[in-house]
Amino acid sequence: MPTKPTLIELDMDRLQEVLRRVETNELTEDDLATVREVIESYVGLFYLVGEKTTTIARLRKMLFGVKTEKTASILGGITDSESSPVAAGSRQGSNL
Repeated sequence: MPTKPTLIELDMDRLQEVLRRVETNELTEDDLATVREVIESYVGLFYLVGEKTTTIARLRKMLFGVKTEKTASILGGITDSESSPVAAGSRQGSNL
């Protein structure tokens, strides 16, 4: 069994179309590949959730990706008003 689910991009409209074709027995080769990927991802995720070492944080990272840095941590907590050119110009004018 896979230890890591395969992440696939699939919008709900596409999924509804595939499900409709499943119900009417009109699957295409592309539909079969999509169904196979969804099932493999589900099975992989199912096993990961069942593992004792899998944390919610790890699942979040796998499903949604790693969180990016916050603007405040990059800019050192500067607020928008402090970094805007208008605010900077008004501060410089007051020093004259």
